[in-house]
Amino acid sequence: RNVLDLCHHVIVVTLPEKDNHETVDSDKNGYPSVLSQNVLMQRKYRRSGHLGKLSYAERGVTEEEYRTYWNHYVWPSWLENGGKSIPSDALLIDCTMTTDEQIKLVLGNGWLDKLA
Repeated sequence: RNVLDLCHHVIVVTLPEKDNHETVDSDKNGYPSVLSQNVLMQRKYRRSGHLGKLSYAERGVTEEEYRTYWNHYVWPSWLENGGKSIPSDALLIDCTMTTDEQIKLVLGNGWLDKLA
């Protein structure tokens, strides 16, 4: 079975459909704005503790090296495979929101009420 089949709810931190920082939402190919992509790339580059690993920055990867990896592997792979696997009822959280805003969104949707 697919791991998503085992989940009651799916939350995905992703790029916003409408970019809060620019007037252009995406280019003609549907790519989110460069600013939104950069926010997500920075978040992933500096994220520490995910799956018990140090961040890329903590492992000595330069930002330029990670950007190359992002542009030539991570983002194209997501466009080809990742986005297709998100269930239609998943809660999509804008990666450009602050962590506090993201938490309020998750707590405000009622999914976790029965756990309290």
